[in-house]
Amino acid sequence: MASINDEFYKIDLLHKGDFVAAPNGDFSLAKGIVNVKQRLFHRLITVPGSLVHRPDFGIGVQRWQNDISTISRKRDLASLIKDQFEQDDSVKRLESIQIVNIKDNGTFELRYKVGIVGYGLIDETVSPFGDLTI
Repeated sequence: MASINDEFYKIDLLHKGDFVAAPNGDFSLAKGIVNVKQRLFHRLITVPGSLVHRPDFGIGVQRWQNDISTISRKRDLASLIKDQFEQDDSVKRLESIQIVNIKDNGTFELRYKVGIVGYGLIDETVSPFGDLTI
């Protein structure tokens, strides 16, 4: 039986670059806050229009690789992240977003704080050009 936490935050297959095997040979599941973080990460990396049934889903953050050096481009990306994250049922509000250039190859990290319904704040740092680490 699923807990209220799992039912509210939903359950999905755990995906870290590929699906993760459970000890019983089945697929591992992402539950609760882990699933919320995974969903937000997938919003970041999904290119708008790539899901036929949800054409407005996603940010396609890779479109900003090598093109995040100006305040205007950072503002555009932050605005899109806010819009997309707040469409998730579990998200109350995106509290802050910081875009940090960390690599010479044009990639960056995103540090965000997001208010989660019934939970509080999640303070997360992700590298959208690598694998999801939960």
